Amino acid sequence: MKQLEVPLFSEKYIRTGPQTEFKKACEHYRFPLFIGGVRSGKTVGGAHETERKAMKWKKGKGCGMGWIVSPTFPMSIVPEGAFLRYINPLLIRDRKVSERTIELVNGFKVQVKTAEKPDHLRGPELDWIWVDEISMISEECFDILLGRILSTKGSIIGTTTPRGKNWLYRRWYTEATKDKRTPEGFRVKNEYCVVNAPIDSNTYLDPLEIHALREAYDPRFAAQELDAQFVSFEGLVYDLQDKHLWKKPIPQFDEAIAGIDWGYGDPFVIEALGRVGRRWINFDEFYATKQDFDSLVDHITLFQRKNNISVFYADPSGSEWIYSCQKRGLNVVPASFRDLMLGIQRVAGLMNTNELDGLPLLMVCAETCPHSVVEFGEYHFADEDKRLSSSNNTPVDKYNHTHDARRYAITSHLPRQAAAIPLGEGIEVTDAQRAYREMIMREKQGQRKNQYAEILGL
Repeated sequence: MKQLEVPLFSEKYIRTGPQTEFKKACEHYRFPLFIGGVRSGKTVGGAHETERKAMKWKKGKGCGMGWIVSPTFPMSIVPEGAFLRYINPLLIRDRKVSERTIELVNGFKVQVKTAEKPDHLRGPELDWIWVDEISMISEECFDILLGRILSTKGSIIGTTTPRGKNWLYRRWYTEATKDKRTPEGFRVKNEYCVVNAPIDSNTYLDPLEIHALREAYDPRFAAQELDAQFVSFEGLVYDLQDKHLWKKPIPQFDEAIAGIDWGYGDPFVIEALGRVGRRWINFDEFYATKQDFDSLVDHITLFQRKNNISVFYADPSGSEWIYSCQKRGLNVVPASFRDLMLGIQRVAGLMNTNELDGLPLLMVCAETCPHSVVEFGEYHFADEDKRLSSSNNTPVDKYNHTHDARRYAITSHLPRQAAAIPLGEGIEVTDAQRAYREMIMREKQGQRKNQYAEILGL
């Protein structure tokens, strides 16, 4: 007699386009991420795909347990409710409400957890973890969760709306876009995958309601909340956009310089910048804490050899370190330009001025400078309503380590370098580019005037 097959889901599930892509991603990747706008069906997709994984489990394979994790307790009610709503009740053997545990008929157990205290997530080994609104948990929590699937080679499934270019953008989104190859050139399978689902992909929603919501939102907020894009908001010191990210192979540079931000408890940072024509590319970095002086010298030496750095511009407050580096033959000099806000304006000017190919004069390689990308998304003014044009607009004194190193290099080297690079005969120059050159030349003239005044004792 043929055994009756019990349906997996409690109701017919008709997937949207992105939900179909997500199903395939969950089957072929260890780390599938559903980036969706509001009401795009990301939580529904997460519930259905984890139910499929749970019911596919067989005794003797893995450990027979999975977690549903949310940033907070109130937020955890949503994915738990979705899991219970869409799974066929006949497949649930037992449910312990107080422990938030669901046991299925095949013996697999699903527990609901929160990320409010990451240390409480240590210990168990798991077959899979579904993290709803994963962009709102900390990077520390994500690292702890990675340890839970280490021995089982399990998977972490993420569903979320973006929250700026935070750790999720660096650790997951950029990882999914990498073209990984062996030294011999053979392509290596990427374990990370991202599925993007703007609100318009949910055909069950009223287009007029979507339009009304879009009209009510600020364009940047709409890009994040409705179109599921990683964007930066007002209040950030720098507006790093996709156009600022260098995605081609690193070119041969006309010259390469670096900036250093000293640190022990705070990070010790080196940022390398290479020039091609008039464009600067932030192409490499070193970022570490609790490094003694001998280690710092070793890192600077290796960094110089690796990247052919001609000069390091360092935070002048570390004069003893600078002198010691010079005694060991390293071309480390104090940064000559210390005005914070003017330096920020100088860097922002390069980012906001395009070369003739339409790309900015300052770009960042996200693959080799991940800490820079993260700090671009976190470095903000103490008062988010203040801008570069306001009189009291000092940024917060954190998330600034890569920025300081980069600023030391650009502001110290650019006055020397600017006059040596011709704008080009017969080439159209924008007003912004011409104004920027004139600002550099006026500043150089002012520096010379001050030097003459000191010599004459004026």
